[in-house]
Amino acid sequence: MKIGFIFNQSAIIGGGEISFIELCAAFTASDLDPIAIVPGSGEIEERLTALKIPAVHTEFPHLTPFSLPAWFKRVRMLAKTFSELGLDLIHVNGARSMLYAGPAARHAGIPCIWHNRVLHRDRLLDRFRGRYANAVIANSHAVAATLARMRITNVTVVYNGFDLDAIRRQTPLDLHREFQIAHGVPVILAVGRLSQWKGFDDLIESCVILEKKGVPFFCMIVGKSLPEERRYVAALLDHQKKCGLSNVHFTGWRNDVNAIMKSATLLAVPSHGEPFGRIIVEAWACGLPVVATNAGGPAELIKNGEDGLLVEMKDPRALAAAIEDLLAHPEKRAALSRAGTIRANDFSLERHKEMVASIYKRLVHPT
Repeated sequence: MKIGFIFNQSAIIGGGEISFIELCAAFTASDLDPIAIVPGSGEIEERLTALKIPAVHTEFPHLTPFSLPAWFKRVRMLAKTFSELGLDLIHVNGARSMLYAGPAARHAGIPCIWHNRVLHRDRLLDRFRGRYANAVIANSHAVAATLARMRITNVTVVYNGFDLDAIRRQTPLDLHREFQIAHGVPVILAVGRLSQWKGFDDLIESCVILEKKGVPFFCMIVGKSLPEERRYVAALLDHQKKCGLSNVHFTGWRNDVNAIMKSATLLAVPSHGEPFGRIIVEAWACGLPVVATNAGGPAELIKNGEDGLLVEMKDPRALAAAIEDLLAHPEKRAALSRAGTIRANDFSLERHKEMVASIYKRLVHPT
């Protein structure tokens, strides 16, 4: 079975791209033959090439009323590409690419899956996308609920999968040495795209509260922004400077997040609505306690007080209180760490692959 994996981006901008690459790679050792279709050269193609997964370039321009004639032409060309590649099924990761790949797959007579990893909905275009999807995969029940409101019913919830052994094999990074943190000072870690909905401004406010209370800590925020998010990042950095938070450090994008996790004290996830929360499962696999907002995926994944702590969204005081509580009670951190390590086993890449493969077989070989 030849599967066309359609990527929405050529660069990695979040966990969705990483999850899709890992799924694609998981099928290389099976009877399925993955072929990637990406908008252009970039980090995603580089990773695919390293995994010996062939990649084909096809652009997916932003759609406007004035670009409809070009859209029709590109859909026909894409359908021809699907047929020439001998694809049996199309698996689309992303909204914009689905506007092209869905109709192209229908034109080529090939089943199409739309993999949805976002909470935000477009009432018009999402219904259009759903119309051309033979099946829809949502990475959480929170995402599935937003699709149900669009009257998209052919949805299966499949949680993201992780190569847990690879994560656990990572060697811890000596954070205190690399970042010149005083011995014994706990490290609060936050990871994600520097976008407003990620709630990093709330985390900064929580750090202000902790600082005023004399709580010792060092806060690391790992991630990068998209070009359109630079104004938010500038405001974030300016606010940090005005608050005099010299113990808050923005590292930019890093490829050694799991190694960092193994030396951090706790993970803070202050998002205003995380669709799934890939970083939570990675933290669990690394034995890192988690404090997250009670919304979206984290509210679905975490059992409050058992394998993590949940606080109200957009409430820096509640977030600061939960962090302070964990920093003051190492036995509570240890209990959350043990429970999280066990909980991570529910999100293996093998299990994820099997669930997705069952959808493939149902569409390509219906009984």
